Order: sequence, then structure tokens, then C-alpha cells
Amino acid sequence: MQVLVFTVYRLWHSGGLQIYASVGVYDYFEMAGVDKSWMNVTDRLDPMYEKGVEELLDFAFHEDRRSFRHGDNRQLIQCPCKKCCNGLKFTRYEVKTHLICDEILLHYTNWVCHGEEPVGDISSKEINEEEQQMTADNTI
Repeated sequence: MQVLVFTVYRLWHSGGLQIYASVGVYDYFEMAGVDKSWMNVTDRLDPMYEKGVEELLDFAFHEDRRSFRHGDNRQLIQCPCKKCCNGLKFTRYEVKTHLICDEILLHYTNWVCHGEEPVGDISSKEINEEEQQMTADNTI
């Protein structure tokens, strides 16, 4: 299934609030039976967390989903760590480093930015609440 998605990201950096927008046509794939409980593991050095990160990266970088990534640079994906909020793109190694150091977005359980088929309505309410909390945390 192909879906046109327009996304706006608000990120707080040391230079101030920055706004990013992206538009893309995504090819979505089902992930039946994938265990995402690793996302709730607090110890990011736990083997369960590291295995989950590898599974996410394997899914995002799988050959069948090449058309899902934007632009000419097909080796970059959106980073789902708490700092990047899927707003910045990096290599597999950089995304893995971010997920180990900065943790994955807790509410990002449907990996639509990485090729997973959307489940139900696509709503940004939970993501916006998490972004607002992160912005508040970064201003302290």
C-alpha cells in the first residue's frame, strides 16, 4: 500500500526552536508478530533492547523497502530517538548510536516512518504531547 504523508517536526536545539517538514510517498509493509516490548526496557544496554534496535533497523533498511526512503540518498533513514523525533535522517550506524544513547520515542509503536503499515487512524496527538514534554525538558 502506498500513502502520501506530510509531517511537521518541532525540535528544540541550543540555537532555538527549529521546524522541519517532510513530504513523501511511503510503501508500507505489515509487521505481523513483531515483538516491540523492547521499547519499554529502561536499560538501553540490555540485550533485549539492543536486539530490538537491530530488528527495527533491519526492517527499515530491508531491500524491499528501498522505495520508501526519500531522495537520492537511500542510505539514510529518519531517526526515531527522543532527540531527533523522526525529524532528522542518519545512517544505520548513527541511528543505532542515537537509539542506544538517547532512547527511542516511547509512543512510536507503529513504525510508519520506517515502512510499517499504519494501524487505525494516524494521529499526532500522542507524539505532540511527547514533543511538548521534550521541549519543556530541554529548556530547563
